[in-house]
Amino acid sequence: MSLPLDSRCGPHPWARRSRAARALFLGAVLGGTSACSGPTGPSALLPLTAERDPRLPQLPVVVAGHARVLHLETFGDSSRPVLLAFHGGEGSDFRSMLPLQALGDRYFVVMWDSRGSGLSERIGPDEVDEQAYADEVQAVKDHFSPDAPVALVAYSYGGLHAALYLSHHVGQVNRLVLIEPVAPHSDANLSDPEVPFSAEWVNDYLWQDEVITPDDDDRVDYKLTSVAQAALEGISCDPDHPSHYPLWRLGARVWTRAHEVFARYDYRSALAALDFPVLIVATPCGDANVDYQRRHVAPVFANARVVALPDGVDHLNLFQRGQTELLAAMRDYLSPAAGSPP
Repeated sequence: MSLPLDSRCGPHPWARRSRAARALFLGAVLGGTSACSGPTGPSALLPLTAERDPRLPQLPVVVAGHARVLHLETFGDSSRPVLLAFHGGEGSDFRSMLPLQALGDRYFVVMWDSRGSGLSERIGPDEVDEQAYADEVQAVKDHFSPDAPVALVAYSYGGLHAALYLSHHVGQVNRLVLIEPVAPHSDANLSDPEVPFSAEWVNDYLWQDEVITPDDDDRVDYKLTSVAQAALEGISCDPDHPSHYPLWRLGARVWTRAHEVFARYDYRSALAALDFPVLIVATPCGDANVDYQRRHVAPVFANARVVALPDGVDHLNLFQRGQTELLAAMRDYLSPAAGSPP
């Protein structure tokens, strides 16, 4: 189910990072040159979502009473144990995690964009809640590994969704890798990037066009994707040489709705009950760094190991600049010698 990266056109070149978030936001344009050939107008601003582009690798699922299409890609031999990889950030995609396909020599690696995120089909606000997110992961798991537990890898805010999945579906996972996750309780919430996405003026700008049709989704996703990339660069550890976060497309509806749904949460009791060791990988700088993990995440588990990536690696570039060390730590943890067989 692999598709060359070149066939998933990138978005309009990103605006440069600015300290003036409001000016940056209002300066985002809706037209201009597109990296994709084909249609003009909103549908040319970003890659199409999976239900509109049959060339994309995809999987149909039914979640929260709705049939939706996930943008999903697999790597490796399907006879091997399954490893599910969940991306970070509500509305984001798995593009940054593609270096993990190297684990396909031992696992059948499954990566997908969550419903309403990345290149997966857009969803309505009634489809964004805890149970729906948990059931989505279970739907993917049931498709690829209905009878055997899987390894689960989650990055950044994907750690939140891994925690809620483990809370709702017990016994489905036998390995857990958290890559610089947020804490599994909202008391240790991290702040948003430089652009205040929850501010009224931001939401007014994003939603000045009522989102009714796919073209409207294209338009508002483009606005968010354009400004979010620049804002994310603001959390780089070296502001003079900001890291680039690779992504195809952000889903604006999910981004804004998820911030409301997950304002308060606590999954510590479910994670404390896990009967297998957990690996946490983090960078030396930034809000979600090694110190944050040791203080707010690792103590939740009965058995957790924290591995620090080297200097120069940050939250945005860890899959690229920290790839060698990250994969080495994951291979060591996922090997049978590290505990019970996967």
